[in-house]
Amino acid sequence: MERKGYWKGFAGGTVFLAALFMIITLSGSAPKATGSNLNLYPVFGKMEKIQALIDEHFYFEEDAENEEYYIYQGMIGGLGDQYSYYMDANEYAAYQRKMNGNYCGMGATVTQDPDTLETSVVSVEPNGPAEKAGVQEGDVFLEMDGNDVTQMELGDLIETYGIGPEGSVLSLKVWRPSENHEYDFEIVREPIVTQTVFHQMLEEQTGYIQVTSFQTETAEQFKQAVDDLLGQGAEQIVYDLRGNLGGSLNSAVDMLDYLLPDGLLVYTADKNGVKQSVYEGKDGHEVNLPAVILVDENSASAAEVFSSAMRDYERALLVGTKTFGKGIVQETFPVGDGSVVRLTTTAYFTKNGYPIQGHGLEPDITVEMDPLRDPDAPLSPEEDAQLQAAMEMLSQNG
Repeated sequence: MERKGYWKGFAGGTVFLAALFMIITLSGSAPKATGSNLNLYPVFGKMEKIQALIDEHFYFEEDAENEEYYIYQGMIGGLGDQYSYYMDANEYAAYQRKMNGNYCGMGATVTQDPDTLETSVVSVEPNGPAEKAGVQEGDVFLEMDGNDVTQMELGDLIETYGIGPEGSVLSLKVWRPSENHEYDFEIVREPIVTQTVFHQMLEEQTGYIQVTSFQTETAEQFKQAVDDLLGQGAEQIVYDLRGNLGGSLNSAVDMLDYLLPDGLLVYTADKNGVKQSVYEGKDGHEVNLPAVILVDENSASAAEVFSSAMRDYERALLVGTKTFGKGIVQETFPVGDGSVVRLTTTAYFTKNGYPIQGHGLEPDITVEMDPLRDPDAPLSPEEDAQLQAAMEMLSQNG
Protein backbone atom coordinates (compact mmCIF):
# COMPACT_ATOMS: atom_id res chain seq x y z
CA MET A 1 0.00 0.00 0.00
CA GLU A 2 1.34 3.44 -0.93
CA ARG A 3 1.65 5.77 2.04
CA LYS A 4 1.99 9.51 2.48
CA GLY A 5 1.96 12.16 5.21
CA TYR A 6 4.36 10.70 7.78
CA TRP A 7 3.64 12.99 10.71
CA LYS A 8 -0.08 13.02 10.07
CA GLY A 9 -0.05 9.24 10.10
CA PHE A 10 2.23 8.96 13.11
CA ALA A 11 0.17 11.34 15.22
CA GLY A 12 -3.24 10.29 13.99
CA GLY A 13 -2.68 6.57 14.25
CA THR A 14 -2.60 6.43 18.00
CA VAL A 15 -5.92 4.61 18.35
CA PHE A 16 -4.11 1.29 18.42
CA LEU A 17 -1.39 2.22 20.90
CA ALA A 18 -3.69 4.32 23.06
CA ALA A 19 -5.90 1.26 23.48
CA LEU A 20 -2.81 -0.76 24.32
CA PHE A 21 -1.86 1.84 26.90
CA MET A 22 -5.27 1.51 28.56
CA ILE A 23 -4.87 -2.26 28.72
CA ILE A 24 -1.46 -1.84 30.31
CA THR A 25 -2.86 0.65 32.83
CA LEU A 26 -5.60 -1.74 33.86
CA SER A 27 -3.39 -4.80 34.01
CA GLY A 28 -0.51 -3.08 35.73
CA SER A 29 2.09 -4.56 33.40
CA ALA A 30 4.09 -3.26 30.46
CA PRO A 31 7.45 -3.84 28.79
CA LYS A 32 10.15 -2.53 31.11
CA ALA A 33 13.00 -0.39 29.84
CA THR A 34 16.38 -2.04 30.29
CA GLY A 35 19.63 -0.21 29.67
CA SER A 36 19.15 2.14 26.74
CA ASN A 37 15.92 0.45 25.56
CA LEU A 38 12.87 2.58 24.86
CA ASN A 39 10.71 3.26 27.94
CA LEU A 40 7.16 2.67 26.69
CA TYR A 41 5.27 4.14 29.67
CA PRO A 42 5.66 7.83 28.72
CA VAL A 43 5.27 6.96 25.03
CA PHE A 44 1.84 5.42 25.52
CA GLY A 45 0.81 8.26 27.80
CA LYS A 46 1.72 10.96 25.31
CA MET A 47 0.09 9.09 22.43
CA GLU A 48 -3.15 8.87 24.40
CA LYS A 49 -3.09 12.65 24.84
CA ILE A 50 -2.40 13.18 21.13
CA GLN A 51 -5.29 10.91 20.20
CA ALA A 52 -7.63 12.92 22.43
CA LEU A 53 -6.56 16.12 20.67
CA ILE A 54 -7.16 14.53 17.28
CA ASP A 55 -10.59 13.31 18.32
CA GLU A 56 -11.55 16.79 19.43
CA HIS A 57 -9.83 19.06 16.92
CA PHE A 58 -8.73 17.28 13.72
CA TYR A 59 -10.74 18.55 10.74
CA PHE A 60 -10.34 15.65 8.30
CA GLU A 61 -11.43 12.04 8.58
CA GLU A 62 -8.88 9.67 10.05
CA ASP A 63 -7.57 6.65 8.12
CA ALA A 64 -6.87 4.22 10.97
CA GLU A 65 -5.12 1.64 8.79
CA ASN A 66 -2.79 4.21 7.29
CA GLU A 67 -2.10 5.74 10.68
CA GLU A 68 -1.28 2.42 12.31
CA TYR A 69 1.14 1.68 9.46
CA TYR A 70 3.09 4.86 10.18
CA ILE A 71 3.31 4.12 13.90
CA TYR A 72 5.34 1.04 13.05
CA GLN A 73 7.29 2.88 10.36
CA GLY A 74 8.05 5.65 12.82
CA MET A 75 9.37 3.28 15.48
CA ILE A 76 11.81 1.61 13.09
CA GLY A 77 12.64 4.92 11.42
CA GLY A 78 13.66 6.29 14.81
CA LEU A 79 16.58 3.85 14.86
CA GLY A 80 18.31 6.10 12.33
CA ASP A 81 19.28 3.19 10.08
CA GLN A 82 18.16 3.59 6.48
CA TYR A 83 18.40 -0.17 5.95
CA SER A 84 15.98 -1.07 8.75
CA TYR A 85 12.28 -0.64 8.01
CA TYR A 86 8.78 -1.98 8.46
CA MET A 87 6.82 -3.63 5.61
CA ASP A 88 3.13 -4.42 5.59
CA ALA A 89 1.92 -7.64 3.97
CA ASN A 90 1.67 -6.17 0.45
CA GLU A 91 5.07 -4.54 0.61
CA TYR A 92 6.66 -7.74 1.90
CA ALA A 93 5.06 -9.78 -0.89
CA ALA A 94 6.44 -7.31 -3.45
CA TYR A 95 9.86 -7.49 -1.78
CA GLN A 96 9.87 -11.28 -1.97
CA ARG A 97 8.96 -11.19 -5.66
CA LYS A 98 11.79 -8.75 -6.32
CA MET A 99 14.32 -10.94 -4.54
CA ASN A 100 13.03 -14.12 -6.19
CA GLY A 101 13.05 -12.45 -9.59
CA ASN A 102 10.30 -14.79 -10.82
CA TYR A 103 6.51 -14.40 -10.63
CA CYS A 104 3.39 -14.61 -12.78
CA GLY A 105 1.92 -11.28 -13.79
CA MET A 106 1.07 -8.95 -16.64
CA GLY A 107 4.59 -7.78 -17.46
CA ALA A 108 4.17 -4.05 -16.94
CA THR A 109 5.80 -1.50 -14.67
CA VAL A 110 3.29 0.96 -13.22
CA THR A 111 3.32 4.10 -11.11
CA GLN A 112 0.68 5.86 -9.04
CA ASP A 113 0.04 9.55 -8.40
CA PRO A 114 0.04 9.85 -4.58
CA ASP A 115 -2.62 12.57 -4.61
CA THR A 116 -5.13 11.35 -7.22
CA LEU A 117 -4.30 7.59 -6.96
CA GLU A 118 -4.26 7.48 -10.76
CA THR A 119 -2.28 4.39 -11.81
CA SER A 120 -0.53 4.43 -15.17
CA VAL A 121 1.88 2.27 -17.15
CA VAL A 122 5.54 3.31 -17.12
CA SER A 123 6.80 0.53 -19.40
CA VAL A 124 5.88 -2.91 -20.70
CA GLU A 125 8.13 -5.94 -20.89
CA PRO A 126 9.14 -6.70 -24.49
CA ASN A 127 7.00 -9.59 -25.74
CA GLY A 128 5.38 -9.80 -22.29
CA PRO A 129 1.68 -10.41 -21.59
CA ALA A 130 0.74 -6.72 -21.48
CA GLU A 131 2.53 -5.89 -24.71
CA LYS A 132 1.00 -8.90 -26.45
CA ALA A 133 -2.45 -7.71 -25.39
CA GLY A 134 -1.84 -4.19 -26.69
CA VAL A 135 -1.16 -2.21 -23.52
CA GLN A 136 1.10 0.80 -24.07
CA GLU A 137 3.21 3.15 -21.99
CA GLY A 138 1.05 5.94 -20.58
CA ASP A 139 -2.17 3.92 -20.39
CA VAL A 140 -4.21 4.72 -17.26
CA PHE A 141 -5.98 1.89 -15.43
CA LEU A 142 -9.76 2.27 -15.10
CA GLU A 143 -11.10 -1.22 -14.39
CA MET A 144 -9.68 -4.67 -13.65
CA ASP A 145 -11.91 -7.73 -13.90
CA GLY A 146 -14.88 -5.34 -14.13
CA ASN A 147 -14.05 -3.48 -10.91
CA ASP A 148 -13.22 0.22 -10.64
CA VAL A 149 -9.55 0.65 -9.64
CA THR A 150 -9.25 4.41 -10.07
CA GLN A 151 -9.06 4.96 -6.30
CA MET A 152 -7.35 1.71 -5.35
CA GLU A 153 -3.97 2.03 -3.68
CA LEU A 154 -1.09 0.61 -5.68
CA GLY A 155 -0.07 -2.20 -3.32
CA ASP A 156 -3.63 -3.51 -3.09
CA LEU A 157 -4.08 -3.23 -6.87
CA ILE A 158 -0.97 -5.25 -7.62
CA GLU A 159 -1.71 -7.93 -5.05
CA THR A 160 -5.38 -8.25 -6.06
CA TYR A 161 -5.12 -8.03 -9.84
CA GLY A 162 -1.52 -7.72 -11.04
CA ILE A 163 -0.31 -11.09 -9.76
CA GLY A 164 -2.06 -14.39 -10.39
CA PRO A 165 -1.66 -18.03 -11.43
CA GLU A 166 0.05 -18.78 -14.71
CA GLY A 167 -2.48 -18.80 -17.56
CA SER A 168 -5.12 -16.84 -15.65
CA VAL A 169 -6.81 -14.00 -17.52
CA LEU A 170 -7.00 -10.35 -16.39
CA SER A 171 -9.69 -8.17 -17.98
CA LEU A 172 -8.37 -4.63 -18.18
CA LYS A 173 -9.94 -1.32 -19.19
CA VAL A 174 -7.59 1.63 -19.73
CA TRP A 175 -7.77 5.21 -20.86
CA ARG A 176 -5.10 6.23 -23.39
CA PRO A 177 -4.51 9.98 -22.94
CA SER A 178 -2.57 10.32 -26.21
CA GLU A 179 -5.67 9.22 -28.13
CA ASN A 180 -8.35 10.32 -25.64
CA HIS A 181 -9.86 6.85 -25.97
CA GLU A 182 -10.69 3.88 -23.76
CA TYR A 183 -9.56 0.35 -24.60
CA ASP A 184 -10.41 -3.11 -23.27
CA PHE A 185 -7.75 -5.82 -23.10
CA GLU A 186 -7.54 -9.46 -22.07
CA ILE A 187 -4.13 -10.22 -20.52
CA VAL A 188 -3.00 -13.79 -19.99
CA ARG A 189 -0.63 -13.86 -17.03
CA GLU A 190 2.76 -15.48 -17.68
CA PRO A 191 5.90 -16.11 -15.64
CA ILE A 192 7.91 -12.90 -15.48
CA VAL A 193 11.60 -13.59 -14.95
CA THR A 194 13.81 -10.61 -14.15
CA GLN A 195 16.99 -10.74 -16.21
CA THR A 196 19.87 -9.47 -14.08
CA VAL A 197 22.82 -10.89 -16.06
CA PHE A 198 23.84 -9.81 -19.55
CA HIS A 199 26.86 -11.11 -21.44
CA GLN A 200 28.69 -10.92 -24.76
CA MET A 201 32.04 -11.60 -26.33
CA LEU A 202 34.34 -8.65 -26.86
CA GLU A 203 37.48 -8.53 -28.97
CA GLU A 204 40.63 -10.49 -28.13
CA GLN A 205 38.81 -13.53 -26.68
CA THR A 206 37.44 -11.41 -23.86
CA GLY A 207 34.12 -12.27 -22.28
CA TYR A 208 31.99 -9.53 -20.72
CA ILE A 209 29.37 -10.14 -17.98
CA GLN A 210 27.23 -7.40 -16.50
CA VAL A 211 25.37 -8.15 -13.27
CA THR A 212 22.78 -5.48 -12.45
CA SER A 213 21.66 -6.89 -9.07
CA PHE A 214 21.87 -10.04 -6.97
CA GLN A 215 18.54 -11.85 -6.84
CA THR A 216 17.59 -15.49 -6.40
CA GLU A 217 17.61 -16.06 -10.17
CA THR A 218 20.94 -14.24 -10.66
CA ALA A 219 23.23 -17.13 -9.71
CA GLU A 220 21.83 -19.50 -12.34
CA GLN A 221 21.80 -16.76 -14.99
CA PHE A 222 25.42 -15.99 -14.11
CA LYS A 223 26.59 -19.59 -14.37
CA GLN A 224 24.92 -19.93 -17.76
CA ALA A 225 26.62 -16.74 -18.93
CA VAL A 226 30.05 -17.95 -17.78
CA ASP A 227 29.59 -21.33 -19.47
CA ASP A 228 28.38 -19.71 -22.68
CA LEU A 229 31.39 -17.40 -22.86
CA LEU A 230 33.78 -20.28 -22.17
CA GLY A 231 32.09 -22.21 -24.96
CA GLN A 232 32.73 -19.26 -27.29
CA GLY A 233 36.43 -19.35 -26.48
CA ALA A 234 36.73 -16.69 -23.80
CA GLU A 235 40.22 -16.63 -22.31
CA GLN A 236 39.65 -13.69 -19.97
CA ILE A 237 36.57 -12.03 -18.46
CA VAL A 238 35.41 -8.57 -17.46
CA TYR A 239 32.75 -8.57 -14.74
CA ASP A 240 30.78 -5.33 -14.67
CA LEU A 241 29.25 -4.52 -11.26
CA ARG A 242 28.93 -0.77 -11.75
CA GLY A 243 25.64 0.54 -10.41
CA ASN A 244 24.93 -2.81 -8.73
CA LEU A 245 23.50 -1.96 -5.31
CA GLY A 246 23.58 -5.57 -4.11
CA GLY A 247 20.73 -7.84 -3.10
CA SER A 248 20.94 -11.48 -2.06
CA LEU A 249 24.17 -12.38 -0.27
CA ASN A 250 23.44 -16.08 -0.83
CA SER A 251 23.27 -15.46 -4.57
CA ALA A 252 26.65 -13.70 -4.54
CA VAL A 253 28.17 -16.55 -2.52
CA ASP A 254 26.75 -19.13 -4.96
CA MET A 255 28.36 -17.26 -7.86
CA LEU A 256 31.69 -17.01 -6.05
CA ASP A 257 31.54 -20.71 -5.24
CA TYR A 258 31.27 -21.40 -8.98
CA LEU A 259 34.36 -19.32 -9.77
CA LEU A 260 36.71 -19.82 -6.81
CA PRO A 261 38.40 -22.78 -5.13
CA ASP A 262 36.70 -24.19 -2.05
CA GLY A 263 37.31 -22.16 1.10
CA LEU A 264 36.25 -19.12 3.10
CA LEU A 265 34.50 -16.42 1.08
CA VAL A 266 33.00 -14.04 3.64
CA TYR A 267 31.77 -14.10 7.24
CA THR A 268 29.42 -12.03 9.39
CA ALA A 269 29.79 -10.84 12.97
CA ASP A 270 27.33 -9.19 15.37
CA LYS A 271 27.75 -5.92 17.29
CA ASN A 272 29.83 -7.74 19.91
CA GLY A 273 32.25 -9.09 17.32
CA VAL A 274 30.94 -12.64 17.61
CA LYS A 275 30.93 -14.56 14.33
CA GLN A 276 27.41 -15.46 13.24
CA SER A 277 27.65 -16.94 9.75
CA VAL A 278 30.56 -18.24 7.72
CA TYR A 279 30.12 -18.59 3.96
CA GLU A 280 32.43 -21.01 2.18
CA GLY A 281 32.89 -22.32 -1.32
CA LYS A 282 32.40 -26.07 -1.45
CA ASP A 283 31.18 -27.14 -4.90
CA GLY A 284 34.61 -28.22 -6.16
CA HIS A 285 34.21 -26.07 -9.27
CA GLU A 286 36.30 -23.07 -10.29
CA VAL A 287 36.98 -20.88 -13.31
CA ASN A 288 40.59 -19.74 -13.25
CA LEU A 289 40.84 -17.10 -15.97
CA PRO A 290 42.39 -13.62 -15.86
CA ALA A 291 39.64 -11.25 -14.80
CA VAL A 292 38.89 -7.62 -14.04
CA ILE A 293 35.88 -6.31 -12.12
CA LEU A 294 34.45 -2.90 -12.97
CA VAL A 295 33.18 -1.04 -9.89
CA ASP A 296 32.00 2.45 -9.01
CA GLU A 297 30.51 4.45 -6.16
CA ASN A 298 27.20 2.63 -6.63
CA SER A 299 28.66 -0.86 -6.32
CA ALA A 300 27.43 -1.92 -2.89
CA SER A 301 26.71 -4.74 -0.48
CA ALA A 302 26.72 -8.12 -2.28
CA ALA A 303 28.59 -6.50 -5.18
CA GLU A 304 31.35 -5.56 -2.75
CA VAL A 305 31.40 -9.06 -1.25
CA PHE A 306 31.80 -10.54 -4.74
CA SER A 307 34.56 -8.08 -5.66
CA SER A 308 36.51 -8.46 -2.43
CA ALA A 309 36.43 -12.27 -2.49
CA MET A 310 37.65 -12.39 -6.09
CA ARG A 311 40.51 -10.06 -5.21
CA ASP A 312 41.32 -11.88 -1.95
CA TYR A 313 41.83 -15.08 -3.96
CA GLU A 314 43.92 -13.11 -6.49
CA ARG A 315 41.49 -14.02 -9.27
CA ALA A 316 40.59 -10.45 -10.28
CA LEU A 317 41.69 -6.83 -10.09
CA LEU A 318 39.32 -3.92 -9.61
CA VAL A 319 39.03 -1.01 -12.04
CA GLY A 320 36.89 2.09 -11.66
CA THR A 321 36.16 4.17 -8.58
CA LYS A 322 35.84 3.45 -4.85
CA THR A 323 32.78 1.37 -3.98
CA PHE A 324 29.87 2.45 -1.79
CA GLY A 325 30.89 0.80 1.51
CA LYS A 326 27.72 -1.01 2.55
CA GLY A 327 28.84 -4.04 4.53
CA ILE A 328 25.92 -4.74 6.86
CA VAL A 329 23.37 -7.54 6.77
CA GLN A 330 19.62 -7.28 7.32
CA GLU A 331 17.31 -9.99 8.58
CA THR A 332 13.52 -10.12 8.25
CA PHE A 333 11.34 -10.89 11.26
CA PRO A 334 7.56 -11.53 11.08
CA VAL A 335 5.42 -9.42 13.40
CA GLY A 336 1.95 -10.72 12.53
CA ASP A 337 -0.68 -10.39 9.75
CA GLY A 338 1.94 -10.92 7.05
CA SER A 339 3.91 -7.82 8.01
CA VAL A 340 7.59 -7.84 8.91
CA VAL A 341 10.39 -5.68 10.22
CA ARG A 342 13.74 -5.78 8.49
CA LEU A 343 16.60 -5.00 10.86
CA THR A 344 20.34 -4.63 10.47
CA THR A 345 21.77 -7.43 12.61
CA THR A 346 25.37 -8.09 11.54
CA ALA A 347 28.23 -6.79 9.42
CA TYR A 348 30.25 -8.84 7.01
CA PHE A 349 33.98 -9.12 6.66
CA THR A 350 36.10 -10.28 3.78
CA LYS A 351 38.17 -13.45 3.78
CA ASN A 352 41.11 -11.36 4.98
CA GLY A 353 39.06 -9.73 7.76
CA TYR A 354 38.52 -6.35 6.06
CA PRO A 355 35.36 -4.50 7.20
CA ILE A 356 33.52 -3.20 4.14
CA GLN A 357 30.97 -1.16 6.11
CA GLY A 358 31.81 2.54 5.94
CA HIS A 359 35.05 1.86 4.10
CA GLY A 360 34.29 0.50 0.65
CA LEU A 361 36.85 -1.02 -1.69
CA GLU A 362 39.61 0.96 -3.35
CA PRO A 363 40.14 -0.10 -6.98
CA ASP A 364 43.55 -1.34 -8.12
CA ILE A 365 43.35 1.21 -10.92
CA THR A 366 41.20 4.32 -10.49
CA VAL A 367 39.49 5.47 -13.67
CA GLU A 368 36.90 8.25 -13.57
CA MET A 369 34.11 8.50 -16.10
CA ASP A 370 33.63 11.79 -17.98
CA PRO A 371 31.62 13.94 -15.52
CA LEU A 372 29.98 15.81 -18.42
CA ARG A 373 28.54 12.75 -20.16
CA ASP A 374 24.85 11.94 -19.94
CA PRO A 375 24.67 8.93 -17.55
CA ASP A 376 21.51 7.72 -19.32
CA ALA A 377 22.97 7.90 -22.83
CA PRO A 378 24.05 4.61 -24.46
CA LEU A 379 27.78 4.02 -24.19
CA SER A 380 29.67 1.87 -26.67
CA PRO A 381 32.61 -0.28 -25.47
CA GLU A 382 34.98 2.06 -27.30
CA GLU A 383 33.59 5.08 -25.41
CA ASP A 384 33.70 3.36 -22.01
CA ALA A 385 36.92 4.58 -20.39
CA GLN A 386 36.70 2.12 -17.50
CA LEU A 387 36.07 -0.86 -19.76
CA GLN A 388 38.95 0.16 -22.00
CA ALA A 389 41.22 0.40 -18.95
CA ALA A 390 40.13 -3.10 -17.94
CA MET A 391 40.91 -4.43 -21.41
CA GLU A 392 44.33 -2.78 -21.29
CA MET A 393 45.05 -4.31 -17.89
CA LEU A 394 44.10 -7.76 -19.14
CA SER A 395 46.32 -7.41 -22.22
CA GLN A 396 49.27 -6.44 -20.01
CA ASN A 397 48.75 -9.23 -17.47
CA GLY A 398 47.60 -11.90 -19.91
